[in-house]
Amino acid sequence: MIKAVKSEKVTSNIVDYIKTQFIEGKLPAGSKLPPERKLALEFGISRSSVREAISILKTMGILEVRHRDGIFVCGSNTRKENTYQTSINSNPYSNRTIELIEFIELMLTASIPLIIERITEDDIKTIKITVRRIQSCITNGMKGTWFELELFILLIRLSGNIFFYQTITNMKGLFMEVIQAVRDEIISSPADRKVYMSIMEEFSETIATKEPDRIRPVVGKYFQLLKQKVREEGTVIK
Repeated sequence: MIKAVKSEKVTSNIVDYIKTQFIEGKLPAGSKLPPERKLALEFGISRSSVREAISILKTMGILEVRHRDGIFVCGSNTRKENTYQTSINSNPYSNRTIELIEFIELMLTASIPLIIERITEDDIKTIKITVRRIQSCITNGMKGTWFELELFILLIRLSGNIFFYQTITNMKGLFMEVIQAVRDEIISSPADRKVYMSIMEEFSETIATKEPDRIRPVVGKYFQLLKQKVREEGTVIK
């Protein structure tokens, strides 16, 4: 049973458990999970924590919630976004990882003016909450990658560009694997972790200004740190 601790930790444990069961084939495609109430009882946690974990696993492309039918494990076709993973894995010093990071950077940078046109005060609050979750995960040495992915998806959605949004959601699995691997390398170094936390804090502050010229350099710092770590470590996507 998962002990009742910080909500982020509880959610992390559930996500890691279900993801492992899925990867190991113990949760076959199409299988149905128990309802939220029963899952909460089985794990000994609140329904809100179960709901948050399910939301994260939906973002990963592992679970889907069918209205009135329940929670199901996605079919194998939902993980086609990992098509390029073999070419990245085959050579840890390949430029493929950096190319993917550059692609995300270009898409997010191009979205900034569109985001600023549409962003509301409530959106800014949501972004700040997500950034705090990322910082909390890093501080506690937890795998918080889904919160970074959640932040990317939120920002791209705010751009209002359906092509950007469909691209990042269709490839979310690969994005998640890449960001997770590089991020884990960064937080293993106290100096890099401090820089990472500082960038997140700066982004949280500058997004509230709604000034593209102040936001772009911070976004650039974030992706520069990722690319720098790949070049230093030759990060392998595991």
